[in-house]
Amino acid sequence: QNPSLGEATPNRFTSGTWISTELTTNLDFKRGFDIGLQKPLDVSYGLEHRRETYEVQAGDYESYANGGYCIAPGNCASSGAQVTNGISPDEENSASRNSVASYVDVGFNPVPDWYVGSAFRYEHYNQGVGATRSGKLTTRYDFTPQFAVRATVSNGFRAPSLANSLFSARSTTYGVVDGVYQSINYGVLPTGSGAAKALGAEDLKPERSTNFSLGFTLTPTERLTLTADAYVINLRERITLTGTLLGDEVTQVLLNNGIDSTSGGQYFINGADTRTKGLDLVSNYSQDLGPYGALKWTAAFNWNQTKILSHKESTSILGTSYELMDREARNLITGVQPRTKLILGGD
Repeated sequence: QNPSLGEATPNRFTSGTWISTELTTNLDFKRGFDIGLQKPLDVSYGLEHRRETYEVQAGDYESYANGGYCIAPGNCASSGAQVTNGISPDEENSASRNSVASYVDVGFNPVPDWYVGSAFRYEHYNQGVGATRSGKLTTRYDFTPQFAVRATVSNGFRAPSLANSLFSARSTTYGVVDGVYQSINYGVLPTGSGAAKALGAEDLKPERSTNFSLGFTLTPTERLTLTADAYVINLRERITLTGTLLGDEVTQVLLNNGIDSTSGGQYFINGADTRTKGLDLVSNYSQDLGPYGALKWTAAFNWNQTKILSHKESTSILGTSYELMDREARNLITGVQPRTKLILGGD
C-alpha cells in the first residue's frame, strides 16, 4: 500500500521495469598445424562483437506518488508503496554500449605427455572503459594414463555493467538513526546521478583479477574419474554497494537533488580488494545398467573463502564520520555466499 494515499491506495502496483539486453556475435576459427612434433600445434582465434542495453522505466503513479494523507496534524504518511517504492518518471534512465574483442589461443605438446597452452584476449569498449588485455598460461602433465597434474595462471577483467551505473530503487527498512529506532526510506542511487555524486560517488572502474589454480585428475578404474583443483583469485577494485548512508547531511543532499521522503542512500563503488581461496572436488562414476542403458553419477563439492584485503572507508565530500563500507556492506562480500556447496546428480 501507499499510506500517503489514505483509503484510496491500491493494494497492487507495478513499481517499475528494469530491462537488460545483450546481443553477442562470434566468429571463431580453429586449426591444427604439423610442426614436427608427435601432436599438432592447435591454434584457435576469433572475433566478437557485443551490444548491451539497460533501461529503467517508471512504475504506476500510485507506486511513487505522495498523496498528502495525514494521520493527524503534523503527522503525515510517507509517500510511495511500502516496502519498495516505485520508480518515478524523473528516475527513468537508459544507456547502451558496444564492445569488440579478438582472441588467440595456442596449445601444443613439447613431449607426448606434456601439454602447454596460452591465450590472449583484447577487448575495446566504445564508452568509458576503453581497451583491456588479458591472458592465460596453462599446463598439464600426464604422469600415467590414469594420473595427471594441471596448473593455470591468468589475469581477468570485468567492465562495470550498465546496471551497476544506472540501477535505482527505493525501499523502506528499519534501523537506528541518531539513537532512535525508526523506519528508514532509502534509495539505491545511480552512480552518475547528481545525488550520488554529491554523496561522493565516482565513475566506476573495471574489476581486475589475477588467478592461480593447481590440481590433478585421477582415473583409478575405467568407470571412476576424480578431479581436485585448488585456486586463488585476487580481485582488485571489486564493485559492490556501499552501506546505507544516513543522517541529516545525507537527507539534505537528497532533498537538494529532488529526492524527498528518503532519509538514506547507497550506490555502487569500487569498494574493496579481495582474495578468494577455494577447492573444487568432482567425481564421476559410470554405472552399466545392462539392457536399460547406463547411468552417470556425479558428486561435486566446493569450498571457498573470501577475505577483504582493503576497502574504501570514506569520501572527501562526507568526511570520516560516514563509513562507506560498513559491517553490512562488508558482509555482502564475505558472508552472503555459502562457504561450502555439495551437488549430487545422476544422468
